[in-house]
Amino acid sequence: MIIRSSLSARALSITALVAVFALLPQASAQETLEARSDVNLMALAKPCVDSSRNKSREEVCGHVNKERTGRKVGGIRLDSQLSRVAQAFAEDMHRRGYFSHESPSGSTMSSRLKNAGVEYGWAGENIARGQDDSQEVVEDWMNSSGHRRNILNSKFNKLGVGRAGSIWVQIFTD
Repeated sequence: MIIRSSLSARALSITALVAVFALLPQASAQETLEARSDVNLMALAKPCVDSSRNKSREEVCGHVNKERTGRKVGGIRLDSQLSRVAQAFAEDMHRRGYFSHESPSGSTMSSRLKNAGVEYGWAGENIARGQDDSQEVVEDWMNSSGHRRNILNSKFNKLGVGRAGSIWVQIFTD
C-alpha cells in the first residue's frame, strides 16, 4: 500500500526546489549516475543502527538496503519513530489475532502515522506473517510485486520495522 499525504507547506517547498533545479543545466547521464552513487554510499554509512539495538530491525534494514543498492536505488535509513509505529501495529495484530493493513477498529497506516505525529509526503507499508527471520521475510516481500515496489521505491528514504511473534511490519516514508 502506498499513499501520498495532502499537500503541505513542506511539499510546496520541495516543489519550489524542484522547479529551481529544473532551470539548471542538465548533467550528462554518466555524471548524474556517478553523483547519485556517491550520495548512496554516504547515505549507507550507518543507516541501519536501531536506537534500541533491535537486531531484527537492523537486519531487515540491511537486507532492504542490499536489495535497493543492487538496483541503483538510494539507500534507506532506519527511523525510530517509524519503528515505534510499526512495532505497535505488529503487536496489535499479534495480540488481537488479525492480519490486515486495516485494524478491526479501522486504523490505517495513514491514521497510525498521523496519530504518532509523523510528517510525510509519501508512505508505504508491507506486512508479512509466518517468516522465521529477517532474511526470509525480505525474500518473501521481494517475491511479491506490490511489496517489492515499496522496498525499491526511490521516494522512500526512511524505514520503520516491527515484529511480534511471526508478524512483520515495514513502514516507509520520504
